[in-house]
Amino acid sequence: MTDFIEDLFAVLMVTQEEKTCNVCGRTFLKDIADTQTEDVCPDCQEVENQ
Repeated sequence: MTDFIEDLFAVLMVTQEEKTCNVCGRTFLKDIADTQTEDVCPDCQEVENQ
């Protein structure tokens, strides 16, 4: 039973997935819940916002 609970928590803890930036091609971690924004890494987003 404890294994089941540990597995459940392991799944719940995964809130980010690896994505490839559409601008520079680098791999970065993006929140899985964030489906609204494009796959652009934080560095490139900073440049776009300036």
